[in-house]
Amino acid sequence: MSTTDSDDGLNDMQRRFAAEYLIDFSTAAAYRRASYRSTGKSAFNNAYRLLEKPSMKALLVKQRRPS
Repeated sequence: MSTTDSDDGLNDMQRRFAAEYLIDFSTAAAYRRASYRSTGKSAFNNAYRLLEKPSMKALLVKQRRPS
């Protein structure tokens, strides 16, 4: 079971999706690599929904900033 971190409001799989997405910016591929079980158009649609979450957007912006 994935746990939610109160700091960012995302669970472990969602944070993994963000890390995978930043590798190649491929939504469906990142969704599958993060161990979600959708394929094809379903994976793309579900990944897009994740990317639209305000907490996901905030995490991606934070991770893309140079250190």
